Amino acid sequence: MSILTLSSSFLLLLLLLLKLSLQAQAQTNAPKPMNPVSAVFAFGDSTMDPGNNNFIATAFRSDFPPYGRDFFTHLPTGRFTNGKLVTDFAASYVGLKEELPPCLDWSLGIDELMTGVSFASAGSGFDPLTAQIGGVIPMPQQLNYFKDYLNKLDFTIGEDKRADIIKRAIFVVSAGTNDFISYSTLPLRRQSFSIEGYQGYILQNLRVLLQGLCDLGAERIVVAGLPPIGCLPVVITLNSKDGIHDRSCIEPDNAVSYDYNRKLQALLQGYSTLRQVRIIYADIYNPLFELIQSPTKYGFENSEEGCCGTGLVEASFLCNPKSLGSEIDRRSRKLSSLIVFVYYCYVLPEVSQNIHSRPNAFDMSNQIPLIGDVISVQPPAIWLNVQLGNNLNMRFAFWGESILMLPFAILGLIMKPLELKGFGSCKFPKEKGYGEMTILVVEGDDT
Repeated sequence: MSILTLSSSFLLLLLLLLKLSLQAQAQTNAPKPMNPVSAVFAFGDSTMDPGNNNFIATAFRSDFPPYGRDFFTHLPTGRFTNGKLVTDFAASYVGLKEELPPCLDWSLGIDELMTGVSFASAGSGFDPLTAQIGGVIPMPQQLNYFKDYLNKLDFTIGEDKRADIIKRAIFVVSAGTNDFISYSTLPLRRQSFSIEGYQGYILQNLRVLLQGLCDLGAERIVVAGLPPIGCLPVVITLNSKDGIHDRSCIEPDNAVSYDYNRKLQALLQGYSTLRQVRIIYADIYNPLFELIQSPTKYGFENSEEGCCGTGLVEASFLCNPKSLGSEIDRRSRKLSSLIVFVYYCYVLPEVSQNIHSRPNAFDMSNQIPLIGDVISVQPPAIWLNVQLGNNLNMRFAFWGESILMLPFAILGLIMKPLELKGFGSCKFPKEKGYGEMTILVVEGDDT
């Protein structure tokens, strides 16, 4: 998992390969190359759940309006947001499908199953008690569902084809937020664990999940860190001395997230060296914290409340067209026209098709090496100037469909042994017969 240094010769080689690929694609008889990603599988909480909770007996559901307003069907799907989840975008980015379906949907055909499903359950966490409180699917059961899925593939397409799918698949794990919200707001775990002890307990349960995935053939895994929990609307409401008038982030809770993420990175670093598996840590904390601290810089107005209801505690059935204080007509129009709220409900960030109208929202120039200044914008792309030496000046376009950067980390798993730093599109001169092609900006060397 070490980060290498990008050399000019490697980038030039990458561009040459892209150019040749473009020319090859122009030949109608050229065979279609195998997609380096066969499937996407997701495990975790509401950040990954596309509707599994629709199929279980739980109050923690979102299969009703106003959820799904900006989904392409404009209908609620069980996703705890107004549009797509980050794993939907990831599946689309790698050319598999436009949305990642829930594993519990019995109507899925084998072709749909072969390209990936989500096993996640909104309200879940690495602590079994978290799932028990919400009446949702705990992590061990999510892993069991994955085992059932593998058995179904074995029966349908055979073990060899199934093994190839799993070998080339991307696994995404995102959970932990609900665990620490429960620890912060409920006394149950605080009676048994110090915060340091609870962090260790959560990390141990994560390690068990990773071990299980690796034992079942997973080789490429993305693990998301915690967001700044102290800035989540529900935590501000419950933990602030005056949660109505003072909507400042709760710094002790943010410190817990920061410390956990540091320990998580250390665990993943050590685990990756012990196992023949690529594990990438996805930083959620820093980009979201920047967005919360400077919402207007990125085209938002409100980073202190959710869009549903009063914006203080609403989620699930409390987030509905009749929610107290929601002013649903006014706020609903904002959901469909102007993205003014960072959060959709009390914990999950908002996503919309109209993100394209805010081109500066996801400037990654501070995360990418050899980047100059942001020179101009043409939605939906952010164009970046890259100067290599005296003769090579390039422009890259970056898209951000979600404030979470998991798609970038996921795509980084495709190129070995490189670590991803960005995802974009390079436009070659049209007058020379070239088109536009998706590329990766990476750190690596040419050895």
